[in-house]
Formats: sequence, C-alpha cells, structure tokens
Amino acid sequence: MPNSLVWAVIGIDLLLFACLLLAVLWRRRRSARAPPPPPPPQPQRRDFVIVDVNNVRGGRRFDRDVDEAVAGLVWWASSLPGRPAVVLAVDHGPQACTYALEGTRCLVCFAGPNMEADDTIVCSTYFCARRAEPVVLVSSDSNLRLRCAAAVANPPKDGIARPVKRGGGRLSYLPRDGASLPAAGVLLAPRPGEGAEQQLLRDIVGPAPLSAKASAALRYSRRERSGIKSELTSMRVTQAETLFHRLEQSRFASLVAGPGPPGAGA
Repeated sequence: MPNSLVWAVIGIDLLLFACLLLAVLWRRRRSARAPPPPPPPQPQRRDFVIVDVNNVRGGRRFDRDVDEAVAGLVWWASSLPGRPAVVLAVDHGPQACTYALEGTRCLVCFAGPNMEADDTIVCSTYFCARRAEPVVLVSSDSNLRLRCAAAVANPPKDGIARPVKRGGGRLSYLPRDGASLPAAGVLLAPRPGEGAEQQLLRDIVGPAPLSAKASAALRYSRRERSGIKSELTSMRVTQAETLFHRLEQSRFASLVAGPGPPGAGA
C-alpha cells in the first residue's frame, strides 16, 4: 500500500476522532449549563394530600406492616409545610369508612371488602375537585393517576370526561419515596411531655410494638410459610383489620362520613 494512502487513512481516523471528541465536550458543556430539574411540588395548607398507603409500602418492598406505615405517614404528614389535610387510603378493612385522627390533619380511609383503595382515592379526588380544592397524589400507579385526572376533569356537554391538561393546577403528584417511614422504635421513643400525637401513634402500632429487627423477622417468617417472598392479599386483609380495630378502640380516633362516589348527590 502506498505511503500516501496510509497517511490518508490515518488522517481520516484522526479527523473522526477529533469530531467525536468535540461532540462529547460540547454535550458535557451543554449539560453543565442546563438548569437543574424543578423540585417536586410542596403541598400547601389548602391542598389535600392523598396517599396510596400500599403503593408507598410496595416502593419499600413492604418493609413495614400497614399499622407501622400509617403511623410513619402520620408522623411524616405533621412535618409537611403548611400542614395540609392528608388522606391515608388503606386497602381492605371490615367496612368502608374513614377515621379522623385527633390532634392531626390526617384521615385514615378504609376501602372495605367491596372496593379497593384506588376507588376511594378517585372518589376523594372528585370530592375535592368539586370544591375547587387542589389535590396532591402520592402514588406511582399510572392507571390511578389517569383515573384521578379524569375525576378532576370538566365533563363537556357530551358527558365524556376528558383529563385536565397538564398544569391545570388542581392535581399534582409527589413521589412516593418522598414519604419517610421511620420505624416504630423511632416514633415511640420516650420524649419529655408526651403529647396526644405520640399516644395516638402508640394506639396505631399497638401496646407492645416490635423492634425493627423483630418486625422484619416476623414478616420473613410469614412469607416463608406462604411459600412466596412477597406479600399476599390475605396478609394485607389481616393487617387492615388489625389497624381498623385499634383505631376503633382509640380515644384519639373518631369515625367520620366519607365522600360519596362521583355523581352522587348531583
């Protein structure tokens, strides 16, 4: 091969390498100048924050039982800026009903035996939208988000509900990993001047809550007996019933009427 042809090939290779290097440097420089992504919306006082409890638990591989998760979410809700109203939607329960927790702005909504928590969340979203109250949904369930978007839509004359366009202001989302769930031992650690909130948390997790290690061992044993590594529906039913009866007996929880389904009373 002639020397001139060899040098031509080498020159082309160097040129291609230089172009590739310039493209990489330009992309890095552009990325460095790009503005950071906006932070997730922070709930305000007039917002209603609706939490899909089992969805949040699933994001943590069900490392908390329902009672521990609800107690942790009550604690989390008390630290939100503006202290908005927070609805904790729980699957199952002996009946469909809602408990208000004294000293907090939290409601625990049980779906009961005939509905799912998704159904109560959609009803709650519709209930708030009819009163022009902004709603913040904590869930990663894309189908639930679509249902909630339809619930806040303005039905046109043909009766077909179309989701509100993005940025409508009445429905926004908070990542489910934004909800911190401390262990029961952290929640119930002795504090001077124990208030109603700590007594309420004690009622939720039971009179003798397990340590984080013992609770994890119990969950592992439960799943081993079932032959699977995840959580069965029957386990969720039992956990919801336990929480329901604890709230039923707690002097810090009172039964309230819940919102009706879309179209009720219209």
